[in-house]
Amino acid sequence: MPKAITRFGIPAMLIVGALFVVFALFSASSPPNVGGTGLNKYAKGDLEAFEFTSGQMAPAARFDNVDGQSMSLEDFRGQVVVLNIWFEACPPCEEEMPSLGRLQTALADSGVKVLAVAVDRDFNRENSRKALEQWTGGTLDFFFDKTYGIAYETGAKGMPTTIVYDREGKEVGRLSGGADWASENAIGLIKAIADDA
Repeated sequence: MPKAITRFGIPAMLIVGALFVVFALFSASSPPNVGGTGLNKYAKGDLEAFEFTSGQMAPAARFDNVDGQSMSLEDFRGQVVVLNIWFEACPPCEEEMPSLGRLQTALADSGVKVLAVAVDRDFNRENSRKALEQWTGGTLDFFFDKTYGIAYETGAKGMPTTIVYDREGKEVGRLSGGADWASENAIGLIKAIADDA
């Protein structure tokens, strides 16, 4: 009997153990169902690289609006904020910006604010403003950060970086690189976050 246990029992235990490890790894690497809404179903196509995050609060970094008034993400509390960090001499930024304008138009009545913050030296402020107006047809408000603080404090990895915050100012997720933010998946994701509040 001990030989039978050794012969069949130990391999069976090893197989069960290996299956448990595979399951644990798969569970850890799967994006969470944030807020119980199953948001991970939208992370496909252009949004396949969208990384769901742990809900840390938005940083206090300050930036200017078009009139030069200092603001922070706190000023937009109560709205779902789609923060896009970009700069003018960035081809992927230019490519995706029209879709961010369409996202804002599609979800304006849902309490969504697309916040495109240009980071650059102060001498390029006006060029950045003109570029945003041209790329989006004027649908997005202009924000500018000459200190680059918003990029540093959010931990942006390159540009463009887009970070989504819920109505309480908690980070839901982020995407480094360009995407079509007017796609069905992107609009569905942002609308689901807005509806979940």
